[in-house]
Amino acid sequence: MLKRGKKQDPYSQDKLILEVLKRGGEYFEEELGKITTGGFNRGARALISVLRRKGYPIATKNRINSRTGRLNKCYYYESNAERWIQYAQENVVSEFKKGPPTYREIKRKGNQLQLL
Repeated sequence: MLKRGKKQDPYSQDKLILEVLKRGGEYFEEELGKITTGGFNRGARALISVLRRKGYPIATKNRINSRTGRLNKCYYYESNAERWIQYAQENVVSEFKKGPPTYREIKRKGNQLQLL
């Protein structure tokens, strides 16, 4: 009997990126693309955002890319919990707002409520 569909790849791109970042070091998006696909490709940002949503502490730093001469983000795995919490608060990784809650007035117009 034939099995349909693609086999699950145990070494998918996001798992590969995670293992590379866990080993240590900082990598530009193009370097991560070279590791996963074999060529200087962009697109690792989407995989990193998936990993962040899953709860992995992947942080960034702005560095000058020696290959292009431009300021790019460098990705690394933050193993220190205190530094990760500080990074997350500074870069709004979480959905929480700082400070007291803000309230908006509600105006009634006929049978409908309207937020101001």
